[in-house]
Amino acid sequence: MVIRILRSALLFAALPAMALPNRVFVASTGMDVGTCPITSPCRSFSYAKQQVALDGEIIALDTAGYGIFEIDQGVSVYAAPGVTAFIAVGSLGVGIDVITGPSDAVVIRGLALSGFGALNGIQFDNGHSLSIENCVINGFINGVSMQRNDTSNASVRIENCTIRNDGNGVITSNASSTAGLTVVNSVFSDNTDHGVFAEQNTRAAISDSTFSGNLFGVEASTTHTPNVPQATVVRCTLAQNTWAIMAGGNYGQALDGIIRIAENLIAANYQGVLENPDGKILSMTSAGTATNVIEGNQTNGTFTGTYSAK
Repeated sequence: MVIRILRSALLFAALPAMALPNRVFVASTGMDVGTCPITSPCRSFSYAKQQVALDGEIIALDTAGYGIFEIDQGVSVYAAPGVTAFIAVGSLGVGIDVITGPSDAVVIRGLALSGFGALNGIQFDNGHSLSIENCVINGFINGVSMQRNDTSNASVRIENCTIRNDGNGVITSNASSTAGLTVVNSVFSDNTDHGVFAEQNTRAAISDSTFSGNLFGVEASTTHTPNVPQATVVRCTLAQNTWAIMAGGNYGQALDGIIRIAENLIAANYQGVLENPDGKILSMTSAGTATNVIEGNQTNGTFTGTYSAK
C-alpha cells in the first residue's frame, strides 16, 4: 500500500504543469474563479492576468469597470470592438502599473481610466515597450508616466488616445538611457501642466495630434544637463495653450532641451513658441520657406534655428 501511494505521488510529480491559455476574458457578469474562458469569463483584469500565458491576451467582452491592476509579464489587454473597459482610480492610486521583464512588450487598447485625486493613470516602471491605443486617460497627476533610471532604452507609443484634465498628460525620462516616445493621432487637452513633457534623455516623435488648453503644449527640458531631451513635432495643431512649444526650462546657459517643428498650426495661444536661453527650437523650411504657421497668438515668440526638409 505504501509503495502504491509512493508510486502515485511520483507519477503526479512527473506530470507537466497545465499550460495557461493564450487568451482569457472578463465581463460584467463574470466571477473571479477558474481560468477565464469565453464561456465563463472572470470579473477583473487583476484576476484574469494571473490566468493568461506570457504574451497572451486579456479581452473585456462588455462595457463595465474592471479595476486597477499590475502587469508583470508581456501581455495585451483589450476591450472588444464597441466596448469600453473602465478603470476608476482613487486618491494617490495608480490605474495600471507596468512592471514587466526587460524584454517584455505590453499593449493596452480601448480602456478609459479616470482618476479621483490619483497619481498616475498608466505607470511604466519596467519593461521594453508599452503601446497605448484608443484609450482615454482623465484626471491624474500624470496621465502616462515613464520616469526611470535603467539601461533598457524603453519606449512608449501612444496612438488615437485622448489624454485630458491631468497635471502632465505624458511625462518621460530616463537618467541612464534613452526614453523613447512616439505619439500619433492623439489629443491632449486641459492638462494643468504639460500635454507632453519630454524630460531627460527623451527622444520624442509627435505627429498629427492636437494640443489644446494646456499650460504647456510640448516642452523639452531637463535639470540634468548631459541628458538633453529632444522632441520633433510634425503636423500638429496647438491652440488655446498658455505656451504651445517650449524648449529649455531656463535653468542656466547650458543646452537643456531641443524641439524640431514642421508643418504645424500654432495659433490662438498666449505664446506660440518659447525658446529659453538653455533651449533650442528649430523650424523646418522647404525651399527656403517656413513650413509652420505661427500666428494669431498673443505673442508669437521667436527662435534662432531652422533646418531644411530632407
